[in-house]
Amino acid sequence: GPAGAGRGALWGAIEPCATVNLLNIPELSPGNVIVGGGTGAGVLDITGGAISPTMWRIGDTFAGTVTMEGGATVQSGNTTVGIGGPGTLALTGATTHWTQTGTFNIGTGGPLGQVQVLNGAALVSAGVNANNATLSVSGPGSMWTDTGTFTTVRGPTVADGGELVTREFGQFGTSGADWVLITGANSKWTSTLKIDVEGEGF
Repeated sequence: GPAGAGRGALWGAIEPCATVNLLNIPELSPGNVIVGGGTGAGVLDITGGAISPTMWRIGDTFAGTVTMEGGATVQSGNTTVGIGGPGTLALTGATTHWTQTGTFNIGTGGPLGQVQVLNGAALVSAGVNANNATLSVSGPGSMWTDTGTFTTVRGPTVADGGELVTREFGQFGTSGADWVLITGANSKWTSTLKIDVEGEGF
């Protein structure tokens, strides 16, 4: 379970191999949420409710997984996924929504960072920096909208009716396996300003 007592400690870290489930919390505004910190892996499942932390660290020291579903909403400051351990952020289901107002770093610490927008969920970011990362938008109604500069080595994959909207996009992987993949009926990628692939802008 969560370390210590009280709101600050609850959101400070998740203990080894622990799973914490939050169900329809009306509104929480914690400081930092650290999943996979302390001395072991952690899992945070959020179903419904609204949470507005200042910072997320998913996969801080060990593996960390955050799953949002059931119409849960998050408004976050800074988020890092995959730091000292692998990190996964999965959003699933219509009306599940994550708004990222600060920095969004994915897989920049070395271990893999994964972000999945699935089954009608929505993610809005204000800039992305992805290195060792797997990014996916999949399923009808699923949408990832980025209003800043989206920089990535690999991907993302948009599949099965998902949609990606970027303002300024840069992809700098060197192999075909790193390229953006748009697959499946009604899948779509829209860029409102610029796409730069391996240094070739268009």
